[in-house]
Amino acid sequence: MSGTGKSTVISELAARGYKAVDTDYDGWPELVDVPAKSAQSGLRKQQGWLWREDRIARLLSTEDAAVLFSSGGATNQVKFYGQFDHIVLLTAPTSVITERLVTRRTSRMGSIQTNWLGSLP
Repeated sequence: MSGTGKSTVISELAARGYKAVDTDYDGWPELVDVPAKSAQSGLRKQQGWLWREDRIARLLSTEDAAVLFSSGGATNQVKFYGQFDHIVLLTAPTSVITERLVTRRTSRMGSIQTNWLGSLP
């Protein structure tokens, strides 16, 4: 869900030296036609974002780091759940998400700053 802090978390993990990939950008997702009942709000009717399965499969099969963090979401992410050791769902009250989305200063999701990451190693 937009505005919960996914991109901020993944950016902070990358800044701390972890392999961290935000799959909401940079060619990881693609806009495709979907049945009308699956269309995401804000997009043209009958279109939605899906992970590019070939790229995600390569990412998850590459063993070039001790730990991989990925962030983002797409309708077809469920196909990859078995390849993750842990899945974390970030949530926030509707009022908080609304405020974050309204006050974003960049087009990039994740311009929200959080302080709770200070406890990470």
